Amino acid sequence: MVLSGLASATDVRSFDLGGVKLGMNPSEAKAALQAKCQRDHGKFDVTPFSEPNPYLPGKKYNLYMHCEASAGKTSVHVRAIPGGAIVVERVIYEMPWNNDNVKALRANAIAKYGEPTNVIQMGPDPEWCESPHPSWPGGPACQDDSGRSAGARLRITSTKVELYDPRPSELVQADRKAKETVKPSL
Repeated sequence: MVLSGLASATDVRSFDLGGVKLGMNPSEAKAALQAKCQRDHGKFDVTPFSEPNPYLPGKKYNLYMHCEASAGKTSVHVRAIPGGAIVVERVIYEMPWNNDNVKALRANAIAKYGEPTNVIQMGPDPEWCESPHPSWPGGPACQDDSGRSAGARLRITSTKVELYDPRPSELVQADRKAKETVKPSL
């Protein structure tokens, strides 16, 4: 294992995959993904899977949108958060697997996003994260002690890139817990 430096925080929320950024609303994400689809001569699709917005009664929203092209597939996942806003929580880009694509994807990502947070030359999949683990190296750079994602991250595994923000899920869980927590009445 060769280290080229120490883990450092990265402004992952400023990253985009195909023009789509974390925290965008569905309209912004749809416009960015449709533009990418047009550039790549791909097929744009919004999945028919919808879910009621728990914060805006009577309103539904679509959970996923995709762009499929010969160079790969980009998927956008959204989530409703307390207050009723719907935001991009995850963006995934996958391309066909072969050794050349694995190398090209890593090189392209490093050229676009800079040096990864887990700067091991010959090691695990590259990750960029906003809150690196304080004891790195020696463990996953972008996870806390319980194995959960510590802040927004971008991770490459083989020919897949995932841009993910745990905050929308954390906000929903905290809201759910607050609503379920009651004062005992003995």
